[in-house]
Amino acid sequence: MIRDIPTHLVETFWPLAEPFLSEALEVHPHLDPEGLRSLLLSGMAELLVLLEGDRIIGAVVMEAQRYPTKMVGNIVALGTENGAWRTHGEAVTDALEQWCRARNLGTLNMLGRAGWSKFVTRRGWHTQPSLVAWKELT
Repeated sequence: MIRDIPTHLVETFWPLAEPFLSEALEVHPHLDPEGLRSLLLSGMAELLVLLEGDRIIGAVVMEAQRYPTKMVGNIVALGTENGAWRTHGEAVTDALEQWCRARNLGTLNMLGRAGWSKFVTRRGWHTQPSLVAWKELT
C-alpha cells in the first residue's frame, strides 16, 4: 500500500524513509538526502511511503515538472528494502500513475539506472539510452 505523506508530517516520517532514498541518491550527481529533505519540506516535492502492514518498506519522492507542452510527474528518488520491488513493483507503479492522474500530469517520468529498462518497458514505458554528464564551473 502506498501512502502520501503531507508536508507537515515529513519530519516525522523522514527517519524511516531516508535510508531507502539515500541509497537511491547514490548515483545522483547533484542531490543528496539533505537536499531531498529540503525539497520535501518546501513543498516542491512529495513523499510517498510503501507500507507492508504497519511497516515502511520503501519510499518515493515525486515532483510535478512543467515543460512547455506538458506537465510531467517525475520520480526524483525511489528505494525499497531488498526484494520488495519484486513483490510490490507493479502496485507501486500503478500508484505513481494514479498520483500523476490525480494532479492532471499526463506523463510519468524517471531517470534511473539501465537496470530499470526491463521492468519499465514491460509496463509500456518508452526508454532511450542516455548520458548523465556535468562539469563543475566553480
